[in-house]
Amino acid sequence: MSQLIIHRLRYSGDKYYYNSPDFQMGLNILQGENGTGKSTFFNLLYYGLGGKVKELNKKSSGTHTEITTDTNNFIEIFIQINNSKYSLKRFIKESEHEIEVYNLETESLENIYPVYRKENESIFSDWLLEKLNIEIVDVIQGSKQYKIGLKDLFRLIYHDQQADPTGIYKPAEAQNFTDSIELRKMIFELLIGKTYSEFYKKRAELKIADAEQQRSKIILDENVKIADALSVGSDRLNAEALEREISKLEEELSRLQLTRSNIKLTRPSSAETSLNDINKFKTDLLNINNQIHDLNLKESATRREIIEYRSLGRERILEVTQLKKIIYSHRKLNLFNPNTCPYCLTEVERVPNKCICGSPIEETQYENFFYSAGDYSSLLKSKQKIC
Repeated sequence: MSQLIIHRLRYSGDKYYYNSPDFQMGLNILQGENGTGKSTFFNLLYYGLGGKVKELNKKSSGTHTEITTDTNNFIEIFIQINNSKYSLKRFIKESEHEIEVYNLETESLENIYPVYRKENESIFSDWLLEKLNIEIVDVIQGSKQYKIGLKDLFRLIYHDQQADPTGIYKPAEAQNFTDSIELRKMIFELLIGKTYSEFYKKRAELKIADAEQQRSKIILDENVKIADALSVGSDRLNAEALEREISKLEEELSRLQLTRSNIKLTRPSSAETSLNDINKFKTDLLNINNQIHDLNLKESATRREIIEYRSLGRERILEVTQLKKIIYSHRKLNLFNPNTCPYCLTEVERVPNKCICGSPIEETQYENFFYSAGDYSSLLKSKQKIC
């Protein structure tokens, strides 16, 4: 049976330094008044073994101010696993998620392990549990899979302050699975011994196998549906029809291969050529946008001209209508002539070379002031041509 022995803990920073005494084999008791650093000591120990301690985060309340305000600070724990001695070193930073493992017998860095798992990579907890011959058990909950780690076992071992029976298990640090009674029972039984480790390992393998069976069944059912759909009307799929289909598919394959070869021949041979083509396309696109802008301006101007032309057309139609009315009235009533009073339109006897008012005038010049029916007709025709 393997055992983990903690010999000593050391804290080092630019402002503060602490080196614990060497611990003896067996039970070691730390005793002191409130505020003497007992909780700080165990928080440093837990953090150095890969745990998450909110008091070492500047953003949390109730922080260890001396530690969070220190710089270049780290924790080093000297341990012994069976007959091998190691030191574990972890820096105190918000982004520090690695632990350096030194082999004290060879006085060399053995490895640097991440604290948190990304996909299936090996982490510090895996290394330590493997050294302690503790089985790394998978927890399967629905579609989620999680590996039990050292921090999960510490949920029962590491408990600060008064032991409230309802809070013996510390809250789970991992948030990707349900903290159920079943999981807590598993953690407790894993601490009891190897028999339970083997049991939970086999149970995890069974759940993985069941999940794989479900996935395989889904694939099988889909394939059966496809096969059933393809089998409909199979009597029409005689040898001649299949040969024609094969020939058609071979021709399509030949065309695709030819197209692929042409693409290979015409594609750019270097990244520089591709960039030049991209720049050319950008220039062409800019020119096209400019042309579109010019066409939009021309379109707007043309629309304005059409509106003005329609307005002018309406005015011409109105003038033509008025002229038609004038011609009609003139023909019926002979309204406008040199011998008509322009005020009351009454015909008067006018002396030649004299205006209606009696002023001397030239007869030819006087008659130019009055349109005849022919003059109005000519004016009407000119207006109609414009319309």
